Amino acid sequence: MDKNQYIGLVLMFGLLAIYFVYFSPDPAPIVEEQPIEQSQQPATETVPPNTISDLSTQLNESVDTLKYGVFSFAVTSTVEEKIIETDELTVVFSNLGGKIKAVTLNNHLDYLGNPVKIMDGTKSASHLQVQHQGKSINLSEIAFKPSVSNSNDTTTVTYTLSNGNFNVTQTYKIPNSGFEIDYDIKSVGLNNILDPADVALLWNHSVTRAENTLEDARYNCNIRYYQTDGEFDDLAQRSTDFEEETLNNPLKWVSFKQKFFTIGLIANSAFKSGYITTIADVADTTSVKNATIQLAIPYTEFLNGFGY
Repeated sequence: MDKNQYIGLVLMFGLLAIYFVYFSPDPAPIVEEQPIEQSQQPATETVPPNTISDLSTQLNESVDTLKYGVFSFAVTSTVEEKIIETDELTVVFSNLGGKIKAVTLNNHLDYLGNPVKIMDGTKSASHLQVQHQGKSINLSEIAFKPSVSNSNDTTTVTYTLSNGNFNVTQTYKIPNSGFEIDYDIKSVGLNNILDPADVALLWNHSVTRAENTLEDARYNCNIRYYQTDGEFDDLAQRSTDFEEETLNNPLKWVSFKQKFFTIGLIANSAFKSGYITTIADVADTTSVKNATIQLAIPYTEFLNGFGY
């Protein structure tokens, strides 16, 4: 190899070295494979159905306690009825409030040939409201326990509310003949529970149509009342508009009167005061008029025993 060939070979290797150092592409970086982490989902605990039921029950009980106070133990939506039939009447009682729900006159027919419903439970309702812990408690939402007994020609229906600390007893006496039902309410221990306020008896009543001529029936329907001072009066009979009156004097009796039938309350002593209204719903051909009676029962008489 001559000198010139040797120099050429050295230059070639030098150029190759420079190329690989400065111009060749960088090798791809080595990436270590990392283990793929699976997402950790929080474990879902299954709540037993009975636990959900228990929680729901506890919540309902708490709500009832806030609304009804010491009466909450007897709150229910279950309706249980008692039906008493006599020669003249069919009387339907309800455990809710321990009250009369409906009354039918067995021997009198309406214009359609059906027994007259002097009080229709689907369109009329009475309520007894007491004051407890600053709230108005509707006893018609409280379940009373019933019992029925017979003596001679009278059926006695008793509704009782008791939790061991107090007792409320409502007694109805229904003779086998006639149209008069005796009622009284007595209590033990309520003086430590109720606020010292008069008890309200509310009666929303739809006077059921019994006659063929509706206009004539409406012209002969109103509320009448008699006060202990001897004053007798009534709301406008022929009016179909809204009529009302506040009665500040004690009342002996008050009644829903229609052309041939009357249903009313006659106090053994007296109702303290009252408020009455009537109005005709001209679009409702099944009712003569809609009427309301609000009566105040004196607090002390309610505690010691009140009847009508």
